Amino acid sequence: MTVKKLIEYVQQHHPHMGEAEIVDRVNRYLTSVARAYDIMESSWSQELTAGQRYYTLSEINADIQDVKDVYINRKKIPRIEKPILEDDNEPGSW
Repeated sequence: MTVKKLIEYVQQHHPHMGEAEIVDRVNRYLTSVARAYDIMESSWSQELTAGQRYYTLSEINADIQDVKDVYINRKKIPRIEKPILEDDNEPGSW
């Protein structure tokens, strides 16, 4: 179905809705479906800080829901599920 036909179909049932509102709602719905079924993927680059071991997702991008793989210098590194506090230099730094 083309976007034009989709807009016409929605406007048959909701004549008060404009094209921009229909496109916006359809895009938001498709994004939520893609996230729910884990079919939405993207990548990003992040500058690293010397000595910093952990980064929170909110520091990088608020839209990230899951990190599948991490690469440093094109080499995949093992995933650490949860920081081990005894291994940190400062207790309670987690």
